[in-house]
Amino acid sequence: MTRPAFRAGAPRRHPTPWTRLACALSLAATCAELAAQGLDTAQRRRLERATGTDWVLGATVQRALVPGEPDTTLGVVAADRGPLHLEGRWNYEAQGAGSLFAGINLRRDGDVALTLVPMLGVAFGTLRGIVPALEASVSWRALDASIEAEYVRDLDDRERSFLYAWSELGVSPGGGWRLGLVGQRTRRWTALRDTQRGVFAQLELGRTAWGVYVFEPADAPRRLVLLMLSLGY
Repeated sequence: MTRPAFRAGAPRRHPTPWTRLACALSLAATCAELAAQGLDTAQRRRLERATGTDWVLGATVQRALVPGEPDTTLGVVAADRGPLHLEGRWNYEAQGAGSLFAGINLRRDGDVALTLVPMLGVAFGTLRGIVPALEASVSWRALDASIEAEYVRDLDDRERSFLYAWSELGVSPGGGWRLGLVGQRTRRWTALRDTQRGVFAQLELGRTAWGVYVFEPADAPRRLVLLMLSLGY
């Protein structure tokens, strides 16, 4: 999952943090009601196992191949124990920035399985901020959908605060494969659009999941390719 940084240029006026957070929560609720959006395969499996007293660990590394700009490596590590969710990220909110989160795992099983993970975090390094966030997923048979949304409140410059969102709609046809559509709102790279849409493919092999995401596949100058590896323990 790619993460935003700040685009050069004149600052923009943004809605209040509460307005942005309310929009993110409303979007997550809508996705759940329609059974339309999930986390990637390795993350979803990890949350399914995080119901006992043992720690469940996961990590995701992505390599972003950006047109006209240096490639970037992004990382996310997570630990779950019962309802407790802990997460650390690097190069997620901004290049050269790290973040730490604590949250609660909320899960409802059944024909339609729903997972909500509200979190609160802090960003440090090249970006200092407070980051309320939400991960939400819903699955039904071979279909799943997810959204990750966060509001980054920049402590040094309020005008540079922003909302970031990543969503997926996937289908698992069997054999460990998961295919689907992906979208994100990002301000990381100057050569790319704020809102990007694309396709993805993942293959689960044991405790690993390998994936490739292609944003704007028909627009070569703005095409973004992400290579992903997730591990779960």
